[in-house]
Amino acid sequence: MLAVIVSTFFVGTSGPLVALLAGFPLPASVYSVTTAATRRRRAPPTDR
Repeated sequence: MLAVIVSTFFVGTSGPLVALLAGFPLPASVYSVTTAATRRRRAPPTDR
């Protein structure tokens, strides 16, 4: 459970952090795809 929380926190913070380090905002499509992938991974199989 702790690993899931840590991985989720890292995924959630790595996007904006990389964008700030690169000096330009990430496209909304990439962010939406990433969040959709993480939500789909954490969502129960019956949730469609």
